[in-house]
Amino acid sequence: MSETTSSPGETFSTEGAAERERIRVELDQSALALQRDRIAGETGMGPIPTLTERIHALGFEGEAERIFDLLPLVHVAWADGKIQPAERAMILNVLQVRGLARGKVFRTLEALLEKKPSDAYLEESLLLLRDVVSGDAIKSKTIVGLCILVAEAAGGFLGIRPISAEERAMIQRIADTLGERAQDEFRRRLG
Repeated sequence: MSETTSSPGETFSTEGAAERERIRVELDQSALALQRDRIAGETGMGPIPTLTERIHALGFEGEAERIFDLLPLVHVAWADGKIQPAERAMILNVLQVRGLARGKVFRTLEALLEKKPSDAYLEESLLLLRDVVSGDAIKSKTIVGLCILVAEAAGGFLGIRPISAEERAMIQRIADTLGERAQDEFRRRLG
């Protein structure tokens, strides 16, 4: 018997689980290959992959490129080792607000929210995002703001400390990676 999903905050359906697992495996393998290629390029042992090649290797091509900047939200949601239903709902709702139809984009993000992506995937996605938003102060600040909203979505014990220490550390790491404007937004919002 398969579970049903009537809203973004509920558990994922067993229907499509094999496809989500296939997506995760492909993304993790691509991230490892990308990591090897990036390191080889940085050490002069091979060409440095282009931004487009890196984005595509992490599973974001075509319409999915429109949500690449949401990967930090996945980082924050997994920061404490588990994703709360409210965090998952918040992230999937952002896709709906952006007007993206259910399809490959949703399946890719659902795969990343169902089981934690590999450390290689998370690291490569953060490094790539830094390069993609370099110099775009508005996008950097927006990303940090969305990360804070995801962290706040899970609440906290009786509303006390709504952002866990792990989530706060991850948001700070994201802000530090994205640069000065993102760091300013982090300090303005979280002190």
